[in-house]
Amino acid sequence: MTMRAGTGMIYEGMLSLTLEAVAAIPSANQLVTINEANEVLLNNLLMLDEKFDNDDDDEIIQELRRQDMKLRLIMDLLSTLLLQNQLLPAASLVRFSGEELSVPAADLNHAAGSKLKCSLFIDPAVPKPLVLFAQVQGQHAEDAASDDLQATGTASWMDFTFVGLTRSLQDHIEKLIFRHHRKAVALQRRQNSNS
Repeated sequence: MTMRAGTGMIYEGMLSLTLEAVAAIPSANQLVTINEANEVLLNNLLMLDEKFDNDDDDEIIQELRRQDMKLRLIMDLLSTLLLQNQLLPAASLVRFSGEELSVPAADLNHAAGSKLKCSLFIDPAVPKPLVLFAQVQGQHAEDAASDDLQATGTASWMDFTFVGLTRSLQDHIEKLIFRHHRKAVALQRRQNSNS
């Protein structure tokens, strides 16, 4: 993986993504509105993921957990209905941080310096994407030993640098990546202990 040094923790996985060429990055005023909408989406996703670790004997906590389970059920049903009416793009392998995005370059032909609108569907249960703008940095090749790449030999990746993100939005993205990484580590430990 050749994302810039200092990029921090990186998400790698299968997500729905669309890349649309644009003539220019939106104005600073437009980016404020777009970044705020992205932060609201990430806050909501992070909040849905929160767990309460409190006294199981406390009746108020038990009632809050029941209400939380009911809300999650309603959200799940609503998401299912929305997904029936809106087809998400096919999931593909992506890597991203709070600063960069890399995707397999197989069917992409964007020239270095091109500007793109990236719609990244972080959670398949919530059919609302993060809307990010990026500039194409170019392509790089690496050995493809991963099963995710479904190939052997060399894989070609197209690299993008996000443009116009606020520090606050980058922090939210990095927090989401950290939580994803923490869940992956916990799942791996459970699998190792069950083996």
